[in-house]
Amino acid sequence: MAQFPAYPPAPNPVSIVGPQYCSPNPVNLAIVRRVMTITNGNFAVQDINDNILFKVKGSLVTIPNRHVLLDVAGKPLVTLQQKVMSVHDRWQVYRGESTDSKDLIFTAKRSSMVQLKIQLHVFLANNTEEDVCDFKVKGSWFKKSCVVNAGESDTIVAQPLDLAIKKQVLNITSGNFEVTDTNGNLVLKVKGLLFPSRRVILDNAGTPIVTLQRKILTAHDRWEVFQGDSIDYDDMIFSAKKSSLIQLKTELDVYLANNINEYVSDFKVKGSWLEQSCTVYAGESNAIVAQMYKKHGFRSILIGKDKFMVTVYPNVDYAFIVALIVILDGITG
Repeated sequence: MAQFPAYPPAPNPVSIVGPQYCSPNPVNLAIVRRVMTITNGNFAVQDINDNILFKVKGSLVTIPNRHVLLDVAGKPLVTLQQKVMSVHDRWQVYRGESTDSKDLIFTAKRSSMVQLKIQLHVFLANNTEEDVCDFKVKGSWFKKSCVVNAGESDTIVAQPLDLAIKKQVLNITSGNFEVTDTNGNLVLKVKGLLFPSRRVILDNAGTPIVTLQRKILTAHDRWEVFQGDSIDYDDMIFSAKKSSLIQLKTELDVYLANNINEYVSDFKVKGSWLEQSCTVYAGESNAIVAQMYKKHGFRSILIGKDKFMVTVYPNVDYAFIVALIVILDGITG
């Protein structure tokens, strides 16, 4: 099944501004920039429910260029100031509204003067030698795609994989989906067949990756997932079923094909599909591998589409997570 690159997540909390801004779970943030404004650099930082978490206030045209990050109550958290006469566009970040060197938290600068792709080196205030950076930002700002790594390692501290899954509601067949990344690029397709208990997940070239089939005469709505377009049990990858016959909230047990006894599930899905929020855990632990929610509105109903969103953690097979969403939709839809 599809997997994204094997980059390890950060093993410990990364607290720079303050521990209160560290979460054990991924945090999806939407950063909205006000383009038509008299000041430069006005942003609003929101969560997935459009609640404002931070604001970035830009000053009138000043030298040096300066911005202030505020909490939701308007309290200054940090001040960001561009260093004058810096060939690498160095920015310095201070606590509160200060620009005093004793309140410096970190600095960030371009790793080289000429760049085809974005690469920033970040140095904490106590890293005075700057022989090795404490964090590194890589990617393409034009494509709105960047990754933050810890130091020179492959350990990612920011950039879970976000996918948008659009379901065609007004369709003669059941279970047609399109899976796109945050830039709208097609990643996977889900094809529903006239036979309502079967779905096929295809890659963007149309090649079948897995086939999902609901088991006939099952009390717990068990679905079985096979490699490619097969439904042969030699090709089974995993199965998923309701954890109990009657449920007030969604809970699925997921078993890999080699877990024949099924004493303990390999993955578990918990949440409320009606409330548009579910989480996928590894086994019986609290280790989260993906979080999903569902977005719909009047316009989506008019055009016959329903929208799911999912954040997939690093080193997790996103085709597997998409298959679980399709199963959830088949059980609860």
